[in-house]
Amino acid sequence: MGSGRSVSRSETVEQYLRRLGSNDPTPGAGAVGAIHAAQAAALIGMVANFSKPAEGSGPSAANGQHGSGSAASQGGSGTSGRDFEGILSEADELTRTALQAAESDEEKFGRVVDCYKLPSGSDEERAKRTAAIREALVEATLPARAQLDLATAVVRLGEELLDVCKADLLSDIAVAAEAARAAAATARITVEANLAPIPEDSLQESLREHTQKADGVVRRAEELSALVRQRVLK
Repeated sequence: MGSGRSVSRSETVEQYLRRLGSNDPTPGAGAVGAIHAAQAAALIGMVANFSKPAEGSGPSAANGQHGSGSAASQGGSGTSGRDFEGILSEADELTRTALQAAESDEEKFGRVVDCYKLPSGSDEERAKRTAAIREALVEATLPARAQLDLATAVVRLGEELLDVCKADLLSDIAVAAEAARAAAATARITVEANLAPIPEDSLQESLREHTQKADGVVRRAEELSALVRQRVLK
């Protein structure tokens, strides 16, 4: 299952990308989606950090020097430093969880790869191999399902920041939304690829529910990004 190194804690970006582009089966698409989610959450944290009131000042400090009529002129309207700290804290936790999901995806997909290598010479061996692959494929959907929840949370935080962040940070919300959209779309296809070949009613129903949820998150992220662009281009 690859080198066993951690995507998040012991590799540079260049090292990770080299592994991603190698003929090692991990990291793969699932880890890429989780990294999308981590970057999206980190961007949300950056927006909250730069938009929160300076220590010892009122909420209006979040406006900086931006002109009236912009999103910045609305910043701090009903939003206190504590609110921004809450968003920042959640964004930090989402980032950590997303990196853990990337690691988990490597581990679980590595098990799928190992199961495909099981012996299949006899009927008994083939049956055991099929059962092991089925179990590993189902287990490998767990990081993607968590990834979809992360993307949902990132989009929600972006929506909360939209009217209270500094105007020059609006584009960062859009980029976070696009990264979250990519994470949700990756989570969608990952689960589809794992479960579609398994003809079990309960799993197919689970797949349909997951797909519908992912479709909704993708649309919501696209809407947030489009709204930001409208404000930037007006």
